[in-house]
Amino acid sequence: MDRSILQQVCEAEALLSASQLCNAEEAQIAALREKLTHRRLTVSVIGQFKRGKSTLVNALLGQELLPTGIIPVTAAVTLIQYGEPAASVHFKNGKIQPVSSSELSDYISEQTNPDNQLGISHVTLSALSPFLKDGLTFVDTPGVGSIHKHNSEAAYAFVRESDAVIFLLSVDSPINEIEIDFLRSAKEYAGKFYFAVNKIDVVSEAELASYLDYCRKLLCSLMEVDSVMLFPLSARTGDGLAPLRQAISVDCAAAVLPILEESSRRKLKNIASDCLGQLDLYWKALNMPISRFHNRFAKMETEFRQLQERGMEDAARWKAQSQQLLQTFAQQLQEQSERWDFDDEELLRMQLSRIYDRQLTAAETLVHSVCEQLTLRENELKQQLSTSVTDLFGMEYHYHLTQLTMATEEMPSDNHQQRVENFLNHQLPQALDCKTSAIAAVLENLQSLLYEELTQLCSTFSEHTEAVCGQLAQTLNTILLYREEDTYTVAKRIDDLNKQIRHLKQLRQELQIEHEEEKPC
Repeated sequence: MDRSILQQVCEAEALLSASQLCNAEEAQIAALREKLTHRRLTVSVIGQFKRGKSTLVNALLGQELLPTGIIPVTAAVTLIQYGEPAASVHFKNGKIQPVSSSELSDYISEQTNPDNQLGISHVTLSALSPFLKDGLTFVDTPGVGSIHKHNSEAAYAFVRESDAVIFLLSVDSPINEIEIDFLRSAKEYAGKFYFAVNKIDVVSEAELASYLDYCRKLLCSLMEVDSVMLFPLSARTGDGLAPLRQAISVDCAAAVLPILEESSRRKLKNIASDCLGQLDLYWKALNMPISRFHNRFAKMETEFRQLQERGMEDAARWKAQSQQLLQTFAQQLQEQSERWDFDDEELLRMQLSRIYDRQLTAAETLVHSVCEQLTLRENELKQQLSTSVTDLFGMEYHYHLTQLTMATEEMPSDNHQQRVENFLNHQLPQALDCKTSAIAAVLENLQSLLYEELTQLCSTFSEHTEAVCGQLAQTLNTILLYREEDTYTVAKRIDDLNKQIRHLKQLRQELQIEHEEEKPC
C-alpha cells in the first residue's frame, strides 16, 4: 500500500533527526508536517517587477494594505493573514518589531529600505478581509528581474514556501526569459497555479485576445499540460477580479488538502536533494588533509574566544547604561525634592510613592530591554558561527534562532506592584525623617534591583555564549570525527551516514515517480 505524503514527511523527519548534518532541512520538513496536519495553505503572488503584484493583492483583499508606485516598490516578502489589523516586521536575527500601518512602507519599500539594508526577513500583516477568513495566508513577493538583486533572491527563496501561486503577467510586455526561468523554479515547489494577466484596461479586445492566445500556448508548453486557465484582469480598475477570487475561494473550500499534498510532495523531493548535497559537502570536508583540519579547528577556537570577549564587552556596556539611568534618577529626585514639604509626611509619602513607581518602571523597562538585546545577540552569535563553519569547512550548520517580539512601550515586571508595596511598607518609613535619607532609600532600592537583575542577565548571557560555542565545537568534533581514535565509533558513524544516504535517494526516487505521474494544476 502506498504511503501518504504525510507518512513520507514524518519518516523523513525521523530520518534526519538521527543526524546533526541536515538541521535546516529537518526544520523545513517539520514545517511541512505542520502545514499538512493543520491544512494551512499559502498562496503567493509572484512575477517580474512592475507587473502590479501589490496592486493585485490590495484589490483581491479589498483593502489598501500594501504600498504601490511607479518604480519597483516591494523590497521584502509580506505575509497577510486574517485577524485584527496589525503589522510586524521580522528581522533575520530573530527580532520581531510591531509597527503601525503608516510605518510599513519604511520597511518594505525599496525607496526607504534599499537593498534590504535593514536585514528584514519578512513582514506579517493581519486584516479583516473575508477572502482570508478560511485560514488562507496571502503573500506579496518582490519582483524578479529589476536591478535590485536581493529582490530576486528573496522572491526565488520564498517560492519554496508557496503551496499555490498566482503567476502575474502583463499585457504591456511579452513573457520574457526572466519570467520563464522564474516559472520553472516555481513549478518545482507549488501544487497549484493561477495565471493572471494584468492591465487589460490598456489594450483593445483584439490585442487582448491575441496576447491571451500567445500566453496560453507558451504556458501549456512550459507547464507540460494540455490547457491552462487564464484570468485576464485589471488590478487597478477591478475588472476581471471576480473569476480569480472565485477560483481561489472554491479551492480553499474544497481542494486544500490535494493542493497541500502535491505541494508537499514537490518540496520534500527538493529537500531530499538538498540533504544529499549537504552530505556530499560533509564527505568532502571529512576528506580534508589532516593539516588543514588542524588549522581550521584552530581558527574556530580563536573565533570562539573572540565572541566570548565580545559578550563580556556587551555586558559591561549594559551595566554602564544602568549607572547612567541611576544618575538621571538622582538628578531628577534632587530637583524635585527642592519643592517637597517634609513637614507633611502623608504628602511626602505620596510624592515618593509616585516617583518610585515611575522610576521602578523605567528600571524594569531597561532590564527587559537588555534581556531582549541579549537574546538577539545570542541569535547573531549563532548566525556568525554558522557562517564560519561554512567558510572553514565548506558545509552548513543550522542553528534554531529564538523569535523575539520587541516591546513597543514601557515594560514593568510581573511583580512590579509587589515591589512598590514592599518599598512603601518597609524601607520608606525608616527614611522619611529627612530629605537625604528619603532620596537615598529610593536610589539604593533601584540600584539594588538593577545590579541584581542585570548581573544575573549578563551572567546568563556569558553562560549561553560559552554553551553555544562549546556545543558547536563538540558537534564539529563529533560529526567530523576530529581527534576520534575509536575505530568502532568511526565505522559506526560512516555506516549510519551511508544508510541515511541510501534512504534519502530511495525517498527522492519514490517522490520523483509520483511527481511524473502528477501535473501541476
